[in-house]
Amino acid sequence: MNLNLFDFNLRNFNFKIGTRFDYYNYNALLVGVHSEYSSTPPSDRHYFDYHAETDYNSEDKWYFPSSGACFNASYRYVTSNYVSYNGHIGFSVVGASWRMNFPLNKRLTFQPMVYGRLIMGHRGEQAEAASSPDAPATGYLTPSALRNFVGGDWFNHYFENQQLPFAGIGFIEAVSDKFVAVQLRLQQRITQNNYLLLKFATYEDGHDFSNLLDHGPKIGVQAAWYYNVSFLGPVGASIGYSSRTHSPYAFVNIGYEF
Repeated sequence: MNLNLFDFNLRNFNFKIGTRFDYYNYNALLVGVHSEYSSTPPSDRHYFDYHAETDYNSEDKWYFPSSGACFNASYRYVTSNYVSYNGHIGFSVVGASWRMNFPLNKRLTFQPMVYGRLIMGHRGEQAEAASSPDAPATGYLTPSALRNFVGGDWFNHYFENQQLPFAGIGFIEAVSDKFVAVQLRLQQRITQNNYLLLKFATYEDGHDFSNLLDHGPKIGVQAAWYYNVSFLGPVGASIGYSSRTHSPYAFVNIGYEF
């Protein structure tokens, strides 16, 4: 449940402040054998947060822009009772993305993007049985409902507020609390509604800022073709590969993204 206390719009700019309540009931959870939840599923949880978010969008098209910029930044302060989190101060989640469009000619557009999501502060869940080799040395784990996940072509498509896209990953992969990425995209318009897309992306992640660069960058590549049908939305297919999954994938898109 989300309540916006302030929502301001001015041309391409939007700013809002609000509060949110989430309740997570874990009935069945599919995890890997090395997950920290492989033997003990997470118990039900509820969260309250205060948040502020700003958006700026001057892109000329929704799906296949050729000019303008798109910027988003958000801050969330998460608690379990609107004051603290499990007897400690709450923790913060900071997210941002910035995409620019540079037309190289009438049909070819270069689109760099930087983005990331940082979870900071005391999470308050003891990692008593953390068998995962990625478990943080601090002894605490971020709640599974608020962790960073990457994959797919869009922000927050499968998981609200916590999913970031990454070229070459078709499904969803959990990453560490500190995640930063760069994506480079070339968009070639062949005919009026036919597009070829090439993406190259790289990211670094870590449990703390001190080990953000310890594991080396992960990379992903993707090639796609789309036909933009006015009444249905983009229809097309993509293939990709990433050094995170070490596996190719194929994806077919039919229509608008909701």
